[in-house]
Amino acid sequence: MLTAQRRGVHQIGPSNIFTGDLFAFFSREKKEEEFHQIIVYPRLVPLKSFPLPRRDFFGVPGAKSPIHDPIYILGTRDYQHGHPAKYIHWKASARHHKLQEKIFESTEQEKILLVVDVDRFASHKGEEEFENTLEIVASLAVRMDKQGYAIGLVTNGALVGECTAIVPIARNRKQLPALLEVLARIQMESKGDIISTLRRGLEIQGGVSCVHFSYEDDGTVSVAEQYFKHRKTPVLFFVCRHRFASKDDSSKVWHKTHCIEDICVKESKRA
Repeated sequence: MLTAQRRGVHQIGPSNIFTGDLFAFFSREKKEEEFHQIIVYPRLVPLKSFPLPRRDFFGVPGAKSPIHDPIYILGTRDYQHGHPAKYIHWKASARHHKLQEKIFESTEQEKILLVVDVDRFASHKGEEEFENTLEIVASLAVRMDKQGYAIGLVTNGALVGECTAIVPIARNRKQLPALLEVLARIQMESKGDIISTLRRGLEIQGGVSCVHFSYEDDGTVSVAEQYFKHRKTPVLFFVCRHRFASKDDSSKVWHKTHCIEDICVKESKRA
């Protein structure tokens, strides 16, 4: 039995396989030359509820949305009196010899992009803060997936093995495992600034909101704010510590930047 002690990609092997009977009269041993990787996701931690940045009032996931998407037609049904005539399906009505109307899928769910900027963690020797940040990002991703959100991830951190640092925003069964695998492989080593990573590998489309994580609210947060503002993308910033001692010394992103500890549920200490 293996117990995961820490996040990351761990290699095991080569292994020896030994089998035999109860009395060890007959036994066989086989040596495996292959190595195997074990991917350990970040630990999930309880989080407080907090409002996500919303671009669109109608970005409600699933059938709870009050707006129908006219692009995706799920089927037809008997025409309901009072509904707009433009929703009548004339071909289906001819086949059934009575008026039929189109049934639409609800509008697209909320789309959230999670951004992890690893700059400053290494220079401040913030290994503990780095691991805590990844645990919070993983926990937030799991919560959003359960709520039906379409989620994506971008990081400028170096990754262990062959894996892309960008997980495009999507909603499917493979999305959450792919995102958690990136969080498992990420290292506290920057491969460039986060804005260059965004410009090079991801085109942010309309209707996307962003949650940005970094070590502190320095100048890179101001640059990121301008980047998302230019694309009319609402963004919420979380940092491990505030750089400025007072609001008088802060930049204009002070009031939009929150301490990462504010969303963590502190576990009570047992006596």
